[in-house]
Amino acid sequence: MITLVEMSLRNFKGTKELDVRFDGKSAVVSGPNACGKTTIADAYLWIVNGTTYADGRKVEDTIKLSDESGNQTVDGGIEHSVEATLDVDGKPKILKKVFYEEWKKKRGSENKEMSGHRTKYFIDGMPTSASVYSKNIEHIGGDTLSMVGRPQSFAELETKKRRKALLELIGGEQLPEVDDVSIARYIDTYGGINEALDAVSHEITSTNKSLEEFPVRIDEATKTVPAEIDTTALSAKLDELEKSKAALLGKISRLEEGGDASAELREKLLSLKEKKKDLEINSMMGDRKELDEMYRIRNDQRARKEKRESEIASIKADMERTKTENKQIAKQWKEIKNLTYEPKDTCPYCGQDLPQEMKDKAVERFNLQKAERLSKFGRDGKMTMERIKDLSSMLSVKEDLLNVTLKEMDATNVNIERLETRLKQAENRPEMDAIEDEITIVEVQIDEARTGSQTALDDLRVMLDGLNKEISVVNTKLSGGKLRENALKRIDELKKQQKEVARKYDDLIDVKAGLESVVKAMVDSMEQKVASVFRYARFCMYKKQINGGISQCCEVLNHEGVPMTAANTASRITTNLDIARAIAEHTGIQCPVFVDNAESINNIPDIGMQMIQLKVTEEDGLHVHLEEQEGA
Repeated sequence: MITLVEMSLRNFKGTKELDVRFDGKSAVVSGPNACGKTTIADAYLWIVNGTTYADGRKVEDTIKLSDESGNQTVDGGIEHSVEATLDVDGKPKILKKVFYEEWKKKRGSENKEMSGHRTKYFIDGMPTSASVYSKNIEHIGGDTLSMVGRPQSFAELETKKRRKALLELIGGEQLPEVDDVSIARYIDTYGGINEALDAVSHEITSTNKSLEEFPVRIDEATKTVPAEIDTTALSAKLDELEKSKAALLGKISRLEEGGDASAELREKLLSLKEKKKDLEINSMMGDRKELDEMYRIRNDQRARKEKRESEIASIKADMERTKTENKQIAKQWKEIKNLTYEPKDTCPYCGQDLPQEMKDKAVERFNLQKAERLSKFGRDGKMTMERIKDLSSMLSVKEDLLNVTLKEMDATNVNIERLETRLKQAENRPEMDAIEDEITIVEVQIDEARTGSQTALDDLRVMLDGLNKEISVVNTKLSGGKLRENALKRIDELKKQQKEVARKYDDLIDVKAGLESVVKAMVDSMEQKVASVFRYARFCMYKKQINGGISQCCEVLNHEGVPMTAANTASRITTNLDIARAIAEHTGIQCPVFVDNAESINNIPDIGMQMIQLKVTEEDGLHVHLEEQEGA
């Protein structure tokens, strides 16, 4: 058990000097407003965890007095201290903190300036570090000292932290055993009851939407079913039409070729063309072969010419870039050559005169760096000049090669012109002219034969158009029969899918009902655990959502189920004290409890720990009534 024996406050939150003895007993601290009651609670909490009683903020922000703007005043280094003597399992433990301004003299300044605030720590009268002090607090009680000392701390925690702390107090959250395999599979798959409910609700909504769409889709498919037709009769008629069309196309083909009368003329024309071809091959084969070779040679020469021209252009561009680079190097060399250096006479940092030796070294260092840079740019300039010389030599070689290629091309063009002229002369020989005249006569005779059958061809083509139209009509009707078959098949598929989706919907409804029963069992279990740990406090651990699931929460309620934000002061005090008692019993650490606004409650429950009530009374000044004195 831990009790508060006494405390000494010096310059703490407007209290210049205050010594309070509790002797480890419960007490009532009374007096008018602003007499220092809450300051005592703040002093205790500063000792154990550094927060204020009213709102849980850092005590250091309010230890010193504030000016009219709300900023802490500068007090010249006054020490603000609290010393508390605790009885820890029958052994005294003296804890002390000292808060003060830190003043330092900056370089070049005669006066000290405030650089911030610091805190000193003492244990049993010996100075120590912040980390050692914290470890001592953790050893005797840690967070329990502040959570119990300021009972409303638990209710003010963030929801997640509050829920986590509550679950530790009641032994954790446990999912009831699930016998249904499908329910258990959903919970395992989605990682929890909430996630499973969300997933099932989403699936139910999606499945229900699909079910609502099926009647519309089936109705639309029914409207598109074509009328029933006799496909057997239509197929037989189509066969007859196709046979008639084939016979008609044969007649048209024969007439287009000129008929049987022109067969002899066509054979004669073919013979004349073969004779002409043989004559061309025999008379011009050598020249043609040589001309083809000349064409190939000229193509190679053109490729070499284009390659030489590209190389020359690249070399010229490289020369221009190198010349530009050389000019820039020469310009930079001149700029560096003209650089001079005048050393400074005084130090830019301390303002003292520099010795001549330092100035000479600075000049020597500058001249050395200048020489190195001039040497570098000199080397670079020499390299660029050598590069320009090499490129000029390369350019001369490439231009000579280009001139050679151009002369070769001129010679090749002369040979090509010679061969083309000789081939043209060969084509105009009398024997070739006679064969071409005979071919022309035979072609005219074939055209005359075709012209005689043109009228008959026109009549046959009109008949062919009529047959094609009839065939198209029959095919359209037959395709309607296929569409009807496909549409009826689609309707059957939609009806089958509708039954499967309806079955899935029913299964999902059963799963959701099972999950909700698991939720109810879990909520009932949590309520029983809470009731077994707390006497007055109640907690809302789950809230039901629109989709039927639950969301985790941890809202603190009084014994009537009223949220703390809406409960009266007496009810809040009672509930917070019940939570403090549960925390102390869970951790096994009984420690002092401070109750502010104690005048608002008639009967404060006994929680088995040292309780210090802060009451507003009409007494003059601050008074401390120990338990025996109050009962006397």
